[in-house]
Amino acid sequence: MPAPAASLSLRSHRDDLPALLAWVRGEVESRSIEGRQAIVLELAVEELGLNAMTHGRPAQGEGRVDFRLEPTSVAGELRLVIEDRGPAFDPTLLAPPAMESAIEDRPIGGLGVHLVRTMARVSYQRIGDRNRVEVVVAAGGGPAPAEA
Repeated sequence: MPAPAASLSLRSHRDDLPALLAWVRGEVESRSIEGRQAIVLELAVEELGLNAMTHGRPAQGEGRVDFRLEPTSVAGELRLVIEDRGPAFDPTLLAPPAMESAIEDRPIGGLGVHLVRTMARVSYQRIGDRNRVEVVVAAGGGPAPAEA
């Protein structure tokens, strides 16, 4: 029987990144997630989570970012859900970074999201005033097959 869903809610502030990373590492350990699947999951949490924590707040006041990790109906597959009330931002529409340029000539940003998109199935929805990003990682750590 797969482990139940786990959730965490943090401030929309990058100072809470260590708490987020500790949470996902605890989930990886308690669920006995290993190898590439663990690496992809931790990368997704760090890259997309930090992005939401940095930008995922309403125009006025403080915001919160909600994280949920849950099994899917496919054995071994995991879904990470990240939700915030920040401005609409669809990470699936970001252009891939200019890999042909020398690293010192590349603009900062975008590589982490690109890596996550190549190693997992990433989807985005704007639901009311909320961004919802879902990252599905297959048991072996590769992209989960597209849903039919």
